[in-house]
Amino acid sequence: MTKFHKDSPATQTVPREILRVELHSHTLWSHDCGTDPKQLMISAKKRGLDMVAVTDHNQIGGAFEAAEQNILPVIIGEEILSNEGEIIGYFLDQWIPSGLSPEETIARIRDQGGVVSVPHPGDRIRRSTLRRESLTRIMPLIDMIEIFNSRASENANIFAQEQQERNNKVAAVGSDAHTAWEIGRSWQEIQPFSNSDEFLESMRMAKLHTVQSPYLVHFASTYQKLRRRLIGPPAQRPLKP
Repeated sequence: MTKFHKDSPATQTVPREILRVELHSHTLWSHDCGTDPKQLMISAKKRGLDMVAVTDHNQIGGAFEAAEQNILPVIIGEEILSNEGEIIGYFLDQWIPSGLSPEETIARIRDQGGVVSVPHPGDRIRRSTLRRESLTRIMPLIDMIEIFNSRASENANIFAQEQQERNNKVAAVGSDAHTAWEIGRSWQEIQPFSNSDEFLESMRMAKLHTVQSPYLVHFASTYQKLRRRLIGPPAQRPLKP
C-alpha cells in the first residue's frame, strides 16, 4: 500500500523527475459521491496522473482504501467541515471530526504534521465554503489556497487567486472530482518530495494545469445525496471514522 503521511518516501516510490498530482478528489466515502476508490485510481492512472490526494468529506477511510489498491501513490487527505466552513488537511494519519472551529481543525491537522489548505474559498454557491471573514482571520494559520477549482465559477476562482497572491500563500488547484470522469481535470506538476515540508516547497514552484468542468457535474453530486437519503450508504463501504 503506497500512502503518504507527513514523512513518506515519495521519491522512492515514484522515481519520475516531475510528478503530475491531483489534490482534490472524492470517493463513495463522501456523502455526495458514488465513485469506488479503485475506479477513481484506475481513472487517475489512465489520465496520466502520478499521484492523487483523496480528500473525502469528513471521512478518511476512502483515502486509505484508494492507497490499498496499489495503483498510484495516494496522499491521505480529508475535506473537513468546520463550524465556519471547509478546510482540507493533507498528509494525515487520523480522522478529524467535523463541527470544530477552524482554529481547532487546523490545530488537529498540525498535530499530525499535516498541510493546511482552503478549498474553493470564493464559491458563494456552496454553503460549505469557508466564510470570507473566517478566511481572513485564519489566514496566518494556513499553508495553501486552492486558486482554481474545476467545479467553481470563474469569479470564485478569481477571488481565490487574489487572496493567495495578496497573502503570499502557496497556490494549489484541484478537480474536486466527484465522478471518475472528472479526475485529473486540474492538476499540478511538481518536483518529487520526501515529506510534507518538501511537498510545500515543491508546490511553491508548481506548474498548474486547469480545466473547468461543466455545471452539470453538480447534478451527479445532488443525485448521490438523494440516493443516500433514500437507500443509505453502500453496505460494502460503511461510513465510519
